Amino acid sequence: MEKRVRLTNDSLNGFGYRVLTAGVDLSLYEKNPVILYMHERGKVIGYMKDIEVRDGEITGVPVFDEVTELS
Repeated sequence: MEKRVRLTNDSLNGFGYRVLTAGVDLSLYEKNPVILYMHERGKVIGYMKDIEVRDGEITGVPVFDEVTELS
């Protein structure tokens, strides 16, 4: 079963600022939409598909490769 998740939205974050999703350029990420474990370079655990920007949110459907225990 696929589940869409929120990657980010326009709300105020824990650092006291917000990212306006309408201004985000996803073109480079969409060419290589990897999901990293704990943001660690080289620890790819899957990829993000069906990325959408709508109503102040960026969402997508994660696909985990299930090759390693991490994923």
